[in-house]
Amino acid sequence: MTNLPRHDCDDFRTDFEPRRGPGFFPGAGGYFHGCAPGGDRRIVFFGTDFGPERYWEKEVEDGDGERETQKTLRELRKLVDEAGVDPCSCHLTNAVLALARTDRMTENERIYRKHPKYLRKCAAFHREWISSHAPDLVVLMGKPNVETYLRHVFQPIFPTLEERWRREPNAPLSSIYESGRELVRQPEGPDVLWMFHPSYRNTNPRFPKCAAEEERERREQVWSRTVERLSRYG
Repeated sequence: MTNLPRHDCDDFRTDFEPRRGPGFFPGAGGYFHGCAPGGDRRIVFFGTDFGPERYWEKEVEDGDGERETQKTLRELRKLVDEAGVDPCSCHLTNAVLALARTDRMTENERIYRKHPKYLRKCAAFHREWISSHAPDLVVLMGKPNVETYLRHVFQPIFPTLEERWRREPNAPLSSIYESGRELVRQPEGPDVLWMFHPSYRNTNPRFPKCAAEEERERREQVWSRTVERLSRYG
């Protein structure tokens, strides 16, 4: 049995046992389709949160895990394959180890930011896992991992991140890429890479036509650079 950090509140639940099968932990087993639990997990991918309770109850089959066509799993697998990384050397998890009591699949950081004490419990859980498994690289995916969850979840594990990813007031997240600071090499422990969420790659930019084309080109450039960074750990 996996001892997830417990926290009593009406916003989310922690009183559940992770299901077996491929997909993101804690809703599933933490590995890609075609792989098996356990083994050498050299690269750890952190999503933000697993999503709502209803998704877990209705869509995640015990033993079969999340669907292989689930958007985040599908796009992340493309990234891993392009980088030449063995998918079975990867662990898939989330910053937040709970199931939100909401119907939303995204933007649940609005819920969790109200519970810093629980986020610190998640940090302690992840710190212990990383210490026990000694991965080479930790990949933080998505905007909330740099904004909402950085201070309470990741900064306690990797004390250099907040300073490394500090931005000027009102500067966009893209400034981290523009200044080449998305990869942080740690003096001790695994390196840390920040990337845009993989499901973001093919979403339709809500810009006028010319600006939308420029945005697609920019996303492909960022994707290619992420592939190059990741390939060094393959």
